[in-house]
Amino acid sequence: MRGKEFKRLKSMLGVVLLATFLVCTMVIPTAVTAERGTVPELSEFTITHEDLSEGDVINYDWYTPNGEELWFWIEDEGGNDYEYKVVSGSSGSFEVKSNGDWYVKWSNPENTNDVELEYDVSVESSQDGDTSDVIGDLIIIVVAICVIGGIGLYYIINDYKKQKELDELKESQQTQPQSQQQPQQYQQTQQQSPTQSQQPPPPPVQGSSTQQTQQQEGKPCPDCDRPMRFVQQYDRWYCDNCEKYQ
Repeated sequence: MRGKEFKRLKSMLGVVLLATFLVCTMVIPTAVTAERGTVPELSEFTITHEDLSEGDVINYDWYTPNGEELWFWIEDEGGNDYEYKVVSGSSGSFEVKSNGDWYVKWSNPENTNDVELEYDVSVESSQDGDTSDVIGDLIIIVVAICVIGGIGLYYIINDYKKQKELDELKESQQTQPQSQQQPQQYQQTQQQSPTQSQQPPPPPVQGSSTQQTQQQEGKPCPDCDRPMRFVQQYDRWYCDNCEKYQ
């Protein structure tokens, strides 16, 4: 029984851990590693985003490790330039103006050598609001699973503790020393057998016709110091003054 409960406990823990992992992978954003590129001398370096929709957002974050300045801009299919600047690094967001292909560009017209570039460019779709609602629903579902799993774990652990206590109680009863059971047996034996210390009935009065004892007088009573008589029938001395055997 204890082994089955332990297996159920492990299974429930696995479900809770899996649900927690799913929450982390869906909700917690993963770390973004910057990519590397090279802008050749007197040339350009371009990142192309195809089939973007109006309202999409281009997020950019870049810099040159050695501090060289580059020409930077965002361009549409018609050759229109946006966000134009000459810097050694920049970050920001740009909302796409029309549907189509868009380009993030760097140019190196002023340096006499190739320039190393580290950048992180991503596109945030204007339809991401719908996916955020789905993620919110998933979070609620996963939280509900975690709560149910926690309640299940509570009851499983409670049952496991109760079963363990019962098993320990049974083991203690089975290993109980025989000396602890002897007093009960002794008491039962004592209740079934007559008491040896029970006093015999008083002897007949002296001179009675039913007297069946040979009486000898002269031994003094230890309580009242008067002479007692010996009752042969019970092999005892009886004091008439104290009305009891000595």
